[in-house]
Amino acid sequence: DAASLFAPRIEWSLNLLIAIVSTIFFFYSSSPRVRQTYLVSEILLLIIDYAKMLPPGAQQRLLGMISQEIEQFIADLGENNEDNIEAINLLFVHCTLGPQYQLNQLTFSKALGFRLENGLFSIPKEFGYFQIVSSIYVNSRTLKSDDITNLLTTHVALLFKQSPNWKIKTELVMLLLDISTCPVISKAQRQEVIKSALGHFVATHNLGTRVTKFQKVAERSRWFFNWNQEIDVSDVLRRKELKTPY
Repeated sequence: DAASLFAPRIEWSLNLLIAIVSTIFFFYSSSPRVRQTYLVSEILLLIIDYAKMLPPGAQQRLLGMISQEIEQFIADLGENNEDNIEAINLLFVHCTLGPQYQLNQLTFSKALGFRLENGLFSIPKEFGYFQIVSSIYVNSRTLKSDDITNLLTTHVALLFKQSPNWKIKTELVMLLLDISTCPVISKAQRQEVIKSALGHFVATHNLGTRVTKFQKVAERSRWFFNWNQEIDVSDVLRRKELKTPY
């Protein structure tokens, strides 16, 4: 029958792709760089798309192997990377594998670059716009951890409290508008972030009113990150890659 006819070809292609993935991670792990991450991620996305057309057994074997390689890479990277852009890019790839390959909270948090101290996670000061919105999005699509969402939201509020000149910093303006419309963050948390930002130049007795007005205006549209849309991961990686030389 057709299944037995194509079985040898499927097995051959499966073994070839497994060898390719192993080779990619072998060389990539020796010198992880942001530029290489985009290329590795693009290749993995193509392989994942192909894997999803394979019979269930072959599909599970290939996707499971990719998941293990990404997890191992993240574990090896640890806290040696300053901003963990490489790990976050691979998290985008990992979330396309499917819910059965979901990372646990500890691995996920380490991949984001969170630091574990006395049993509690903290976020590095250098955690910027791309890392914050990417982390919130990937968490909402995979782990759905309230702890991670709360930690990120607290970090953002603190970021604005410590940045009186945020209005002249492009990434902070983008961050404020995107957080103000983020559906996975509670309204109270969004208002707390806005209050932290507006508190630098709005009198205390007017702050509540101004926060409400700002939120109403911000919620009229999606700004720089469309939270409700299913992201084309390859498109996100290409746009981030173009940002690097800029």
